[in-house]
Amino acid sequence: MTPLEKRLEKFKKSGTDIYKRMYSVWENNRDRCTDLLKGVEIHYPFFSLHDASHSKKVIRNIEMLLGDRVKKLSATDTWLILHTAFMHDLGMIIPDEEYRSVWNRQEFQDYLRSRQESPVADIREAANFLRNLPREAGKEENWPQNWPVEVYFSSSLLISDYFRPSHAERIKPYLEDGPQNRGISFANINHRGMVELIEKIAGLHTSDFRAVLDDLDYEVMGLGDSKDKAHPRFVAELLRIGDVLDLDNNRFPYDLQYLRGKLPESSDVHRRLHFATTKLNIRPEEVTYTANCKDYNTYNQVKQLTEYIKEEFKNFAYYWDKIVPDKFPFPPPRFNFSDSDILINGKKDIDNRAGLRFTLMESKAFQLLEGANIYHDEMTPVRELLQNALDATKIQFWTDLQDPFYQEGLPKDVPLHELQPYHIPADRFSKNPYLQTVPKAPNRIWNFPCVISGKRA
Repeated sequence: MTPLEKRLEKFKKSGTDIYKRMYSVWENNRDRCTDLLKGVEIHYPFFSLHDASHSKKVIRNIEMLLGDRVKKLSATDTWLILHTAFMHDLGMIIPDEEYRSVWNRQEFQDYLRSRQESPVADIREAANFLRNLPREAGKEENWPQNWPVEVYFSSSLLISDYFRPSHAERIKPYLEDGPQNRGISFANINHRGMVELIEKIAGLHTSDFRAVLDDLDYEVMGLGDSKDKAHPRFVAELLRIGDVLDLDNNRFPYDLQYLRGKLPESSDVHRRLHFATTKLNIRPEEVTYTANCKDYNTYNQVKQLTEYIKEEFKNFAYYWDKIVPDKFPFPPPRFNFSDSDILINGKKDIDNRAGLRFTLMESKAFQLLEGANIYHDEMTPVRELLQNALDATKIQFWTDLQDPFYQEGLPKDVPLHELQPYHIPADRFSKNPYLQTVPKAPNRIWNFPCVISGKRA
């Protein structure tokens, strides 16, 4: 039994009837959700685990973040935290009837067409494969013998991509009376407003932080006695943080990965993100995290995630008084992390190379290779080439100035972000002279001789 469950059980043992019923409702719904969440993998075979093991880790993360402050929680706050932790991903379940019917919807067919131009190669190839099936139906000689496997792979990938963005808003049918709830019940408490609150809090776990303040009340009456209060913003923020901190690298179990086979690149990046985690320590006063990435792509994914987490913690602390219950013990937690805590193959990214990327969709690349004319006159690409070189030089110059080695001779009283060209000693520019000549172009062929530091390039 977890500390949060023990807290709820303590209220039950007080002898008050409503607390006994609250605990009974929780036990039933926990077991029903555990069974239901097993169905997530049916249509999300390439995703990290989103079954009850994830829900339990969310609860564990919240408990570690609260520490002894779990004992300060009200009965209804405790009950809400437990329920939303187990229910926030119910929307990832796709019943068979919905799975079969969605292919006939115009909205989904429009989605498939749009994905034929997706910048994500796996998604684009899957959409084109499925969209071309009807016209290829009579040409068996062109089909691979394992085409049913490709149909399964492509349809699973696209169905999960289609439903995943809206999963947070899809839990309502599981909280209402009907065939889809599969035994989830709130009949013992008979409080529709509290059920709607669970739906709203769970639905905000993927929303912008501002929605927590705008869409939820600071405090409402609880289910228990007159002293029992619920704090929707507080519960929502604990859920959001507990969810995003499930960074353990066992969310892609090795045996399950072996059975799934090769992951699509879009999922494999997510797997590498989890496997990059080397340390995650959650305490009431701070959370520390380090990662060691195998490649630059994973590094960038980890960096984006940690920026999001830092922003979430910053908002939590800034709006602390508008979120946590009155007289709730300080301090707000900190996310103690910097870019130096992310390594690439055991080394720091001291040159900031991981952030430099250039991507081009294959279809556009082929257009260029085939001679598509993207410029209207001969001099436009020349001007663009020179301007891009100038911009790249400025970026590299600015990157170099972050290193103390290059700061010699700069004015001490001017912050780096306020430097002007006249602040920089002339020898910094003349140390590596660069000469670019633009000759005439006989036969419309341009040749650009470059002289750098006295050497022809």
